[in-house]
Amino acid sequence: MFRLLDKFAEEKNVSAPALYKALIFSLIENPADFNLREHYLWNFQYLFENQPTIPLNLLLEPLIKQITISENVTFFYKVFDFDFFTVVAKHPKLTSSNAVSLADLLGKVYLNDVTLSTAASVPLMLLSSRFN
Repeated sequence: MFRLLDKFAEEKNVSAPALYKALIFSLIENPADFNLREHYLWNFQYLFENQPTIPLNLLLEPLIKQITISENVTFFYKVFDFDFFTVVAKHPKLTSSNAVSLADLLGKVYLNDVTLSTAASVPLMLLSSRFN
């Protein structure tokens, strides 16, 4: 589905938004499945790097909301989450409102989790230097 979305985005196909939303929904509905989440986040990273016109906010808003709601219940951070956040922090289409939400999320991780604070600091510093 990600390869199809990549091709659709390249061709500006009218079905690309529906496919993108279906992939987002699938990711949001399965936050506790680490393998699925890793696969999706790596593929979204590839898409965002390969197709810079794909809007980030359609993914970031529900993802951040889902993480915030299910934090410490069904959502546990992994290193690949912070790799994804780093790619997002560098993306030229990242809006200031999404950057604030992401910085808030990363700041909480940085302050509350000693084991993940170093991983959270990389995208947090990118966001703070870019949106100072």
